[in-house]
Amino acid sequence: LTDTLGQAVVEAQASGLPALVSDQGGPKSIVREGQSGYVLPGAATDLWVNAMVELLCDDAKRAEFSAGGGDFEQLAIQGERLNQVIGLIEQKFVRWNTLAESVEEVD
Repeated sequence: LTDTLGQAVVEAQASGLPALVSDQGGPKSIVREGQSGYVLPGAATDLWVNAMVELLCDDAKRAEFSAGGGDFEQLAIQGERLNQVIGLIEQKFVRWNTLAESVEEVD
């Protein structure tokens, strides 16, 4: 199980919602483990269930995580990281297209 680095996690944290993300993929780099959410092994179903139950049942923990994700300075840093990742993806896409065009010319 992997997560893509979509806007959903950033937006959730900006809205004060705790985030549960897998340890595979981009969102693990923007969730502050134990402060704004949990980074969990993708295949560890029991850990996912426990984290969800904890956040559903523990109002204080949910409030703590909500405060931890609402740090707008940190969100600005996360947004910059997101932009860097998007830039890297764009570079790889351009390289891939260039390679694909080269292969087409050979055929």
